[in-house]
Amino acid sequence: MKRITLSLLLLAFSVALVFANGAGETPEAKKTIVNYYTWESLENTNPIIAQFNAENPDIEVVLHVVPDNADTQTKLDVMMMGSTDIDVVQIADGQQFAKAKNGLLRNIDDFIAKDNIDMKANFGGTEAWAKFEGSYYCYPRHNSVGAVFYNKDMFDEMGIPYPADDWTYSEYAELAKKLTHGTGADKVYGTFNHIRPGFWCLTALQKADFYTADGMANIGAAPFISDLKMRDYLDDNGYEKSYSDIMATNTLQNIEFFGKKTAMVQAASWLVRDMKNKEKYPYDFRVGVAYFPRFDETVQDKYTWGSVSALAIPSTSKNAEAAWKFIRYYIEKGSIQIAKAGTVPAYLPAYTDEMIAAFGEGSGLAAEDIQRFFDPELKSVMKMPVGEAMNEYNSIIQEETSLYFTKAKTLDQTVTDMVTRVNKAILAERAKK
Repeated sequence: MKRITLSLLLLAFSVALVFANGAGETPEAKKTIVNYYTWESLENTNPIIAQFNAENPDIEVVLHVVPDNADTQTKLDVMMMGSTDIDVVQIADGQQFAKAKNGLLRNIDDFIAKDNIDMKANFGGTEAWAKFEGSYYCYPRHNSVGAVFYNKDMFDEMGIPYPADDWTYSEYAELAKKLTHGTGADKVYGTFNHIRPGFWCLTALQKADFYTADGMANIGAAPFISDLKMRDYLDDNGYEKSYSDIMATNTLQNIEFFGKKTAMVQAASWLVRDMKNKEKYPYDFRVGVAYFPRFDETVQDKYTWGSVSALAIPSTSKNAEAAWKFIRYYIEKGSIQIAKAGTVPAYLPAYTDEMIAAFGEGSGLAAEDIQRFFDPELKSVMKMPVGEAMNEYNSIIQEETSLYFTKAKTLDQTVTDMVTRVNKAILAERAKK
């Protein structure tokens, strides 16, 4: 009898506990965790992530900011190849092509087709940066629009007119010559051009492609040779900091420009981000922005250059649908935040006066200079080869041109070796197919 009474008491207690916790309620649904990896430290204060999480209670995006240094992309590659749970990854500077080629990124053609997305309407010329061998592997985040930034105060003090919208590369070189002044530690160069891949041939790409019509190396074409000579001319005559000096000092565009060591600098819209950071870059002069110069008078269009930062889904992600939902939300609804950080959003339907104003706010740039980054007439060149043996092509160009600019090789030998080595790499890749 006592045993029966005890059992009844336990049963009653259990029933009461169920009702106390909410009779008939099911356990809370488990959230899908989407791990988002980037090197942008400003993402720590980007409200778009919390906004997405609030509007999508079944998904939780977790931000991971990795250190921004020369090893960042390699580290992310290793993580994606391993057993880590990266669901969304930021990619920049054309790294998406190599990652897609190496199988690190998920093909998102199915998502784009399912959502009936017009990629050309959404991204214009930036769309090419999302595609590899006919398929899409990422969704463009922002575009680094190339331009020439110049110190207006230096121009005014020397009585030199500002660059014209339709200036040519030879006119740019002549201005660099006029603006160069001082000696020793007090020397100010007329211009600064970095040693990173592709920077030396930016005007050549207005006239020539990296590949010939039959897919072989075109790096020996006349426009490329002309740009090689121009960089060498500016270096040798001391109108820009030399390739060797940049290698030795590891200096950058923002250091040289804000430090008043150069009157002009070839940079991109990311320099506007730095202009907003007066604590880190306390410069005290007026800045102007000029369109990138034309190769010569035969080029009628306005050209720029740059690289695209994009969001992609690693091929190892187990939460691809949730990741894609976040990527679309972030890029299509977060353009104001992207612009506020001083970068040009890639998503064209978001372009408004408010967004453009957010980009320039706090930079001190004049309205007409800000507008140059959003000019719909701008055409962009891709400063890296994308095609057969592209990884080898990039490496060979950098190796060979470095030898030329540091006087280890002649121009003829450099061009011959580039063409020979690249063609060999292309044929080797074809032979494997």
